[in-house]
Amino acid sequence: KIALKNSELLGIYMNLTNKYLITSEKNNIKEEIILKNILKKKINIISTTIGGSSLIGCLSIGNENGLLISNLLTRREFLFIRKNIPRNINIIPLQISFNNPSAILSINDDILLTNLNHKKSTIQSFNSILKTKSLVLNNLNFTVNKFNFPMNNFYAITSHITEKILLSLCNIIQIPIFRIGCCDDNKFIGSNVLLNDAIFIAGKTIKLNWFDNINYILQK
Repeated sequence: KIALKNSELLGIYMNLTNKYLITSEKNNIKEEIILKNILKKKINIISTTIGGSSLIGCLSIGNENGLLISNLLTRREFLFIRKNIPRNINIIPLQISFNNPSAILSINDDILLTNLNHKKSTIQSFNSILKTKSLVLNNLNFTVNKFNFPMNNFYAITSHITEKILLSLCNIIQIPIFRIGCCDDNKFIGSNVLLNDAIFIAGKTIKLNWFDNINYILQK
């Protein structure tokens, strides 16, 4: 469990995938050492801002194939990220209407989930950049995004969701879903954690007793 910039909302300030970590350039040296020790040089760490903002986790979302970033991104920031991210990663600044992509999307390396009926061309663009299959869940009655439904290629985590919707989601995404019982007012587990296929990093606001009664759901 770690803290970043005197905040525990790691998902707000950072964007972690299997290939890279994008984090605020204003981290202190101690925080950078902690991150490097966790990632063990296996993942590119890119310290930057997006449009001058440190809210990296809100203004970008990606996977091992691509990176979608708010169009607030400046040319200087784009060039810096392009220089430090793996060459095979596609970087695409989004349209004005998608300035907070993490609030409308949840992705892993295979699928992209959203509740919105995007234009066909937008969905095709997402699929092309991220090499994913996009699934529009507009009849689910549950908001799916990075913050309340973070996922990697092996599992997803969520809370405050009904059993019926949970089973429906399992049938759709075909990976296990862990449902935790949050004991306080913070409902958005994804704003408190970072995860990829090998790493799970929790902010200090995460309470371990949230996981005492965790439900593991895998629809056969």
